[in-house]
Amino acid sequence: MTDPKPIRFTFEQHPNVGYVVYAGNDHVGSVQKRDDGKWWARPNYIDPQTSWPTRQAAAEELHRING
Repeated sequence: MTDPKPIRFTFEQHPNVGYVVYAGNDHVGSVQKRDDGKWWARPNYIDPQTSWPTRQAAAEELHRING
C-alpha cells in the first residue's frame, strides 16, 4: 500500500478576500492575514471565519471542511 499523494495548496491573491485557496484544482475557500498576525479562514460566505497560526494550517482546515 502506498501513501496518498500530499495535497498541493495554491493561493491566488484577491483584492477583497486576501487569498483564494485551491486544493489541487478545487476551490476550498479563502484566507486573510489580519493585524493580529493570524490567518483567518473562511470556507464560504455564510460560516464565520476561524483563526489559524499559518496560512498552510488555514488551508488544511478549509480542505477538511470543503474538500
